[in-house]
Amino acid sequence: MNRAKAQVNQVLVGDRHLPHLADEKGQAMTDEKRDNAVVTIMFTDIVDSTRVKAQIGDDAYKDVLDRHHTLVRKSIRGHHGEEIKTIGDSFFVQFSNPANAVECGSEIQKKFSDTPIETGQGPLHVRIGLHTGTPIRYIDPVS
Repeated sequence: MNRAKAQVNQVLVGDRHLPHLADEKGQAMTDEKRDNAVVTIMFTDIVDSTRVKAQIGDDAYKDVLDRHHTLVRKSIRGHHGEEIKTIGDSFFVQFSNPANAVECGSEIQKKFSDTPIETGQGPLHVRIGLHTGTPIRYIDPVS
C-alpha cells in the first residue's frame, strides 16, 4: 500500500480497518466482527436523470444507462468494491478500504470527464458521495 493510501486509512479508520470484511485467514467474519467493521459506503447518481431520459427518450436513455453502468462497475471492480444495490441510475457500493473508495470515485469522475457519455443535451454528469463509519445492519424484507 502506498504511503498516501496508508495515511488515508489511518486517518479514517485507524486500527479498526478489516480488509474485505474477512478475517486474517480470508474467512468470512462472524456477525459480531462484521457488525463492528468500519466500511466506506459510496453512492452514485446521474445528475438530472429524469430530465435526461425525458429529453432523449427511453431507447437512447437505455443505451446511456448501459454505458454508465459498464463504466461504474469496471471502476468498482478495479478498486475492490462490493456492489450492494443498484436502482435505476444509482449505485450503493461498500469498500473495506476507504482509500479504495476515494480512488474509485475519483476514477469514475475522471472517466466521465475524459470520455464523456453524450446525451444529445450535453455530457452525462454523475454525483458521488462517500461515507466512512460503522454501519447499522438493517434487513429490508421488501428490497
